[in-house]
Amino acid sequence: MTCDIQILAKDGEALSMLYGYPTESLTDELEKTLVIMLHDFPGDKAGADNLYVKLESMFLGKGLHTLRFDFRGCGESGGLEENFTFKSACEDVQSVLEWAKEKKGYDRFILVAEGFGASVGIASMQETILFQILMWPILDFFQMAENVFHASGFEKKAGGKEFITLEDHKIGRALVEELVEADLEPFFETVEVPTLIMHGVEDKISPVEQLEIVRTRFQSPRIEITTFHDGEHGLAKPAHRKVMFYHVMQFIEKYT
Repeated sequence: MTCDIQILAKDGEALSMLYGYPTESLTDELEKTLVIMLHDFPGDKAGADNLYVKLESMFLGKGLHTLRFDFRGCGESGGLEENFTFKSACEDVQSVLEWAKEKKGYDRFILVAEGFGASVGIASMQETILFQILMWPILDFFQMAENVFHASGFEKKAGGKEFITLEDHKIGRALVEELVEADLEPFFETVEVPTLIMHGVEDKISPVEQLEIVRTRFQSPRIEITTFHDGEHGLAKPAHRKVMFYHVMQFIEKYT
């Protein structure tokens, strides 16, 4: 079963969440375990091509509790898209964790994240999770700022505004400046949990070469990486999704 829930973020804006719980939990441990799914930016709580809608159903079928939500400025949550930042997303995760712990009594968490959400989870959830599943993670913020959000040409493209528009999405100046200046290195070295990664070799938004960061910086006891030679950002092809779901559920069963 799933239900819509709203909580307040740090600034009082509403966070739109979809909370899922099985009709029957198989063990006491699963009763206290929550899968939190973090979406990409731009994006929303459904995930790329409804990725999280499908995973939610699969997780619930295994007796897991789930939560997916829209960051402020995204989907059905409050706030403006152009005001979205890495910092605000990390704050939203903390608001969600507080709700899950204090209102629902969860004390075990599993991180599932795609794209930009992967870095948000790495920075804000490592002390609380059992393991993590990262799909097409964006780990090189400077590369993203320059190659995706046009940092060097931002002023010209913005035309005096505080944001630029890319494919009908508003990318704020604050986010781009944040990405140019951010240093994620300290966060990478805090990763000490089993990690599963899915990535497309043809990904132009998050180049597969970024996975070298995982190999050299993560301190995880176990890292499993599956790459798809013709996969793009979001791995939307049915054949890719089929393999992804298989690996995800195998990883879930191994570490839950």
